[in-house]
Formats: sequence, structure tokens, C-alpha cells
Amino acid sequence: MNRKSIVAWGLSATAAVGCLTVNVYFPAPELREAAEQVVEETWGDGNADGEEADDGATSWMRFLRPAAAHAAEVDIDVSTAAIRKLKSAMSQRAGQLKPFLRKGVVGINNQGLLEIRTLDGVGLREKAEVRKAVDAENKDRLTLYREIAEANGLGAADVPRIQKIFAQTWVDKAESGWPVQSANGDWGKR
Repeated sequence: MNRKSIVAWGLSATAAVGCLTVNVYFPAPELREAAEQVVEETWGDGNADGEEADDGATSWMRFLRPAAAHAAEVDIDVSTAAIRKLKSAMSQRAGQLKPFLRKGVVGINNQGLLEIRTLDGVGLREKAEVRKAVDAENKDRLTLYREIAEANGLGAADVPRIQKIFAQTWVDKAESGWPVQSANGDWGKR
């Protein structure tokens, strides 16, 4: 092989490798379903009359899963021992936090975390109680997202995407009248 042939072959190989695209599938629809399951297990579905909440996005998005790129259904595991422990703690805490959400003392921010909105009219003892409960809930939610990533072979870089999916689910499943923060930071009511 002469020098020109070697150079041409090397450039061709480099160009071919440069065009190689790795398509890594992030299971967003499956994570959305898992988030709905977790929120309903821990806080209920947010509908006192028993109607299923549907913002329209969930039902039709199920049909947009990439069939060719991902033929097998992804099963998101939300039942490891660590996740079950977190869900149990969150479920037990929900009854303590819901009255504060109903009063507008606490809201769900656009990161899917609880935020104290005002402590006006809240007694000293209740102030300490709500702060402690909000801190514990937020810590458990953040740990939950990391545990779900780990249990499902997703990397640390995927945790913010998981949190974003959960953030929208917490808002979608919130009870009517609870303070919620929009993506642009404005506060309103569910």
C-alpha cells in the first residue's frame, strides 16, 4: 500500500466513525407511568371524587414510544427495598402535609419539591412541624429520584430528567386549590 492509499483509507475510516451515532433510549413514558404510580401510592391521585386525572398528554403519549428503536417494553422498577422505604415514609407524612397544602402554607414548586409559601397565621409549634415535614419530604423526594435511576440502570446525569417528570406528576396529581408553581416561576392554584 502506498502512502496516498494509507492516508485515504485513514480519512475514510475517520469519517465513517465520525458519522456513527449512538441512540440511547431514555424511558420517559415509562418513567411517567412509574411517577404516577408512586404519587398515587404515597399521596393519592388528587381527585376526591375518584375520577382519574388526565391532562391529555399521558394517554396519547403512550402511543409515541419508539417501536423500532426500543422494541421491548421497559419496566421501571420502583419496588426496591430502598424505594419501598422512601414511599412508606412519604405516605405516612402526606397526612401531616396535606392540611398545610390546603391552607396555602405550603406549595409544590416547579422542581417537584415542597416550598413553604407563608407562615402567616401558623402557630409557633406548627411552624416547626411544617418546616421539619417539608425538609424531610424534599430530602426523600430527591433520594427517591436517585434510587429510581440506580434501580433502573440510569446514570446520575438522568436524575434531573427523572425529577422533571416527577415534578410535573406532583402538580398533575395535586388536589384542587393547592398552590403550584409553573415552569416560569409564577405561583397559582391547581
